[in-house]
Amino acid sequence: MFLCEKCGHLIKSSRNFASHLRIHTGEKPFICDECKKTFNQMSSLKRHLLLHSGDKSYSCPVCDKKFSDQSNLRQHVRIHTGDRPYTCPYCNKGFRRKDELNYHIKQHLDEKPFRCLNCNDAFKSKFLLEKHKQLCNSQFHRLKTAQALPQSSGTASFMDEPPSPLQLFSTEELEKFREVDNVDDFFKNM
Repeated sequence: MFLCEKCGHLIKSSRNFASHLRIHTGEKPFICDECKKTFNQMSSLKRHLLLHSGDKSYSCPVCDKKFSDQSNLRQHVRIHTGDRPYTCPYCNKGFRRKDELNYHIKQHLDEKPFRCLNCNDAFKSKFLLEKHKQLCNSQFHRLKTAQALPQSSGTASFMDEPPSPLQLFSTEELEKFREVDNVDDFFKNM
């Protein structure tokens, strides 16, 4: 038996243990020839390849929706049954899928493994980082291309102190900003 020191999982064989460790290292040596998506397990690649084949031999007994593999069908049927087999150990909230539970657990923890390369802010999920990058990249681009932003005193550059919104945006843009309900929508349309 092999014990994973990262998560406490017990694995019977050395081959399976090596495969399990890729979950923690992020190594993804298995590549789909069709779309170049990468996977850390051969079984995940094989399941993925079914999507490209178009073969959907599993159908929902309730609504007849078709699926390429049995695990996706099982997850789907939970929509109809209301079954939530994955429970949060912190608040007992139930989830239909394990990845939903894992995402939820991160909200209870202070871990923020996803970092923005522009400003070094950290986020709990890749999704939140991507949303941030839409805003940060546009502001960062404005800073890099700004022609006449005032310099701070001394030898430090204007990048050492963040500029105020009045320096980054025109008066017209600031007026539009005051009228929006959703900040993300405002920056998407810029």
